[in-house]
Amino acid sequence: MGSAPTLTCSLCACAKALMKLNEAEVLRNSLEKKANVIARFEEATFFSLKGEVCWRMGHVKLAKKMLREALSLLGRQFPRTSMGAFVKSQVEKLPYATYVARRASSLPQEAR
Repeated sequence: MGSAPTLTCSLCACAKALMKLNEAEVLRNSLEKKANVIARFEEATFFSLKGEVCWRMGHVKLAKKMLREALSLLGRQFPRTSMGAFVKSQVEKLPYATYVARRASSLPQEAR
């Protein structure tokens, strides 16, 4: 019984967030479009937030659509399978892991 008020409160917060995001979308659409990197990033962030709120509200198809749009604005693709998502996450971690290893090896012995 303790989770029912929390669930209701969470859905209420998500509904409010979605309402505000829809208002922001109306404002965003009324502004002049600029085709620069920052505007594309801001638009991708907007779609990502909207996708996350839709996901939390249980609108999976709409969330997927929003997240695909965000990724396409950033020049990325949504993985088609769970195996593809796993491989992609591992590949994206590789440059960071090599950077950390290189950084650790360049530190003086006392700092390690």
